[in-house]
Amino acid sequence: MPSSLASRSSGPFEPFARKGRPSVQITLRDELPQPKINTYTTRDTIKGEVTLSAETDIRFDQVAISFVGSTRTMIERPGYAGPTVGQSSAFHTFLRLVQPIEDSQYPQPRIFEAGRKYTFPFTFVVPERLLPSSCKHPVNHVQVQAAHTHLPPSLGDPMLAGRGSKLLDDMCPQMCQTQYQIRVKVQKLAPFDSVPRTLVDTGKKIRIIPATDEEPPLEVSADSEEFCMRAEKDAKKGALRKKFGRIAVAAAQPKAFRLPPVLSEDDPSTTMATLHLRFDPDNEHQKPPRLGSLWTKLKANTFYSVQPWSDFPSRSAKLTWNHHRGVYTDTLSLASRCVASASWEKHTSPPSSPSSSSCTSSRRSSIQSTSTSASLPGPTACFSGNTYYTATLLVPISLPPQKAYVPTFHSCLASRTYSLDISLSYTPNGTSSFAARQTIALRIPVQIASAESLSAVLARAQEVGVQGEEGEEFFTPRIITPPRAEFVEQARLDGLSMSSGSAPVEPPEYANVPRSGAMAAAF
Repeated sequence: MPSSLASRSSGPFEPFARKGRPSVQITLRDELPQPKINTYTTRDTIKGEVTLSAETDIRFDQVAISFVGSTRTMIERPGYAGPTVGQSSAFHTFLRLVQPIEDSQYPQPRIFEAGRKYTFPFTFVVPERLLPSSCKHPVNHVQVQAAHTHLPPSLGDPMLAGRGSKLLDDMCPQMCQTQYQIRVKVQKLAPFDSVPRTLVDTGKKIRIIPATDEEPPLEVSADSEEFCMRAEKDAKKGALRKKFGRIAVAAAQPKAFRLPPVLSEDDPSTTMATLHLRFDPDNEHQKPPRLGSLWTKLKANTFYSVQPWSDFPSRSAKLTWNHHRGVYTDTLSLASRCVASASWEKHTSPPSSPSSSSCTSSRRSSIQSTSTSASLPGPTACFSGNTYYTATLLVPISLPPQKAYVPTFHSCLASRTYSLDISLSYTPNGTSSFAARQTIALRIPVQIASAESLSAVLARAQEVGVQGEEGEEFFTPRIITPPRAEFVEQARLDGLSMSSGSAPVEPPEYANVPRSGAMAAAF
């Protein structure tokens, strides 16, 4: 059986039971040859046909063809032995579209004759959103339910993870899987059974990567356990030497990576992160440190749970001890570069009295400023003078092509988020010893969005064109001609009769209408 087909009616007696059930073949229109992957996105049309045949005459009552999306999760609790002991799982069917089949499409009588083939076409359109009924559990705020009604991408299936014709790792654990199938079920109602008996239930897996837009940047608090948007530390001349100042680095959330359209061989897009550095020396004669190397890492966080999420998941200490939820993080090293050529800019400001005389480290908001540029980080905890240095680093970041990326999403049982780890090394000015090298690091959130397919863009443009034609027709100016002479004379006579107190002249079509009830009230 091909890897893309999955059947629920299999077992040790399958060779004997095969004669009593029909064989099913699901064919997609324009189906790609192996190992290419049939991938669809939002508003794409999925067309194909189901071919049924049998070795012997088989009576049936109904053929059901549906497009189904489901999520399966599993949690293994520590301290339990055995393959199934201590495991808990959850299954959620969030999408089910049914292909209607007319009675005229069935054979009469409803018997699959041996040696004949019966074909049933199907057409499905990938929806933009799910129905509100797909998320019925309690949530903390409406944004969570809005996110849960977005279509999640295919995730966790090694036979479908890829781009175009390549099977790639989508960085998802075995405990979580989101799957889409074209499902075919043939049922038969026995004379004394109230529930139909399923003769065959099989499906063909397809890959769905929905088109997503970039969401607003996250609001990261100063005490966040997951992200660090601003960091500062003492700059020392060596491991056991005294400090000569304090360095701070801050960054905002960069623009999202945008995946190319499905079935495109283009590489994922590149984003740009901007790092703002500040150095507060101990004295006015102290020079800022020399910058060394900068390297970045991408962390893909897959959150899964056997209980519905009531809020957006995040990495925290509470999640570690939760036996019903888990997170799997895959780290991908990105490019590293030398930033020694970056230069510091010296600033001088009037002295200000510090809020505290003690040099204690404190966490501030993501980006603060006491200068004219609002993009520079604020002063460090030990700043008490009037001289400081700033620098700005532009960090282009590209996603390596050897992985399969899915857009950022949140669903009832699973979520995928991304973050960037940015580390910067520096050494004291005038020191070349490797032992004197120090590092400072940030962890900032980043999103991955997905573009629409070309067919969806053309369909949307066609809809806009039709609406534009209707609008043009509505706003087309009408040609207004002067009224005829007899209408003008009649209007003049009506005006004279109204001014003299006589009754108005009735239009001819209302002359014989009796004035009673609502009609009399209208006149």
